[in-house]
Amino acid sequence: MKDLENRVDDSERASGALSSTAGEDAQWKAQWKADWIAALRSGKYKQGFGAFHKDGRFCCLGVLCAVTGQPAASQHGYGSNWSGVGKFLLPSDQTKLYRMNDQGVSFETLADYIEANIQERTDA
Repeated sequence: MKDLENRVDDSERASGALSSTAGEDAQWKAQWKADWIAALRSGKYKQGFGAFHKDGRFCCLGVLCAVTGQPAASQHGYGSNWSGVGKFLLPSDQTKLYRMNDQGVSFETLADYIEANIQERTDA
């Protein structure tokens, strides 16, 4: 578990550094889902509702943005710019996850769902 937490911290420190080389890109694409799941399970992020990140709380998609160094679309609601999560998730997955989050599904349960059901987006 400690190793996973360290990877999450390393990912956050590297925010925005998704594409130094093609090899690093491939390695990152293989790692983002594991880092996101670890972050959701870490207890580091307080769960919030109705916005990616607001008042120190995060939607599960806001955690994805934090871990991958992508900008959250809005501090006040979800807004219309989903480019940060769109690099990783299909629109249908984005919708499913924010709805689950906003219905009060815990980060632990969301992490289990993501682990079992969400695949890497290959067309972005």
